[in-house]
Amino acid sequence: MYTPRQAAQDFSLTRLMIFILLICVTIPFSVFTFRSGLQYALLTRDAGSATGFVTMLNRKQAGWHIGYQFVDPDGLPHDGLFVDTGGAALARLGLKQGGPVEVLYFPPAPSIFQLASELPRQRFDWYVLLTASLMQLAIAALLIFSYRSHLIQKERDRFY
Repeated sequence: MYTPRQAAQDFSLTRLMIFILLICVTIPFSVFTFRSGLQYALLTRDAGSATGFVTMLNRKQAGWHIGYQFVDPDGLPHDGLFVDTGGAALARLGLKQGGPVEVLYFPPAPSIFQLASELPRQRFDWYVLLTASLMQLAIAALLIFSYRSHLIQKERDRFY
């Protein structure tokens, strides 16, 4: 038969395991949206604009692969690849091989760039990244608090 102390200890351990499980569940959301979410945040905060040109239009099984190149203000060329599933962006923008395309880049690090027309599509990734990261921080704080209370309870149980 359980004593109230054993029940409290079981509850404490269960709470710790649930918090660990919740952190493990939210980590993939942060991992899979990290690059595009961070790119969206940086480019909406401070973006330079450059006109590039389309270097490649290939029809693949997953959609259109659109290759483009632009030159940053320092004179360094940057190549990018955008996969357009379904061809919606290709039809909307009317891209042609060698045609112009507007590119947004982050001035302190020009290697962070994206097609200007496709940046709004990354907004959802930013919100998922932000929400998952905040949840992980809150759960980690609860985990630390719960572990601390578990250790205090364990110390008290030593005398019984």
